[in-house]
Amino acid sequence: MWTKTSDDFPECMFDLSDAAYRLHHAATTYCNRLLTDGRIAKARLSLVPVPEKVRKPSIVRELIAAGLWVDGGDHWMLADFLVSQPTRDEVEATRDYNAIRQRIRYAKGDPAKQLSLRVDEAVAKERVNRTKEDRRAVLSRRSSQGDVGTPSQRESHRPDPPRPAPSLDEGEDGTETSRRDIVGAPQRRSFADEMKTGGLDFAGLGFGPPAFDRRIEPRLDGSG
Repeated sequence: MWTKTSDDFPECMFDLSDAAYRLHHAATTYCNRLLTDGRIAKARLSLVPVPEKVRKPSIVRELIAAGLWVDGGDHWMLADFLVSQPTRDEVEATRDYNAIRQRIRYAKGDPAKQLSLRVDEAVAKERVNRTKEDRRAVLSRRSSQGDVGTPSQRESHRPDPPRPAPSLDEGEDGTETSRRDIVGAPQRRSFADEMKTGGLDFAGLGFGPPAFDRRIEPRLDGSG
């Protein structure tokens, strides 16, 4: 059994403390392994594989405030569990479907048995599709009631990465000007271009330029 998380999962959880992030992720894998559909009995919270200090009530309250956990009385419910994880019914239906497909492969020499198994395969596949639709229906109902805080619905406050500033040169008047804005400023040229300037064309010799690309930058004062 595998636990799936989207590639933007860390960004969506950016505002959580390290302890809350760890507890939520460990609880998700715990529920997925035991097929609890995202439900953790409060009496069994100690079974979630994290250090005891990570299961403190203050950490649980942080997850509730973030909309990731819901207090169900005698249990905690992971609000976003069914967004990426399958239900127990879905897992069991998929296992049955895969088992039938395996039996079909082993029955290659028995056309009559294969035909019978094909019927079972169609029924099992329909069951898999039905369980997927049931999960989507549950998500839709919870979303309409405001009980699902999915990662995609929560806005992360992660700061935007800094943009690299263009290289600047100081002019004679003390103002800074981007090098690409200087008319006639020498540009970087590849080693292959330098060889062509000198009359050596690699393409004409039947092979491409060398594997390396030596950057040659003429000096701005014209002395190089």
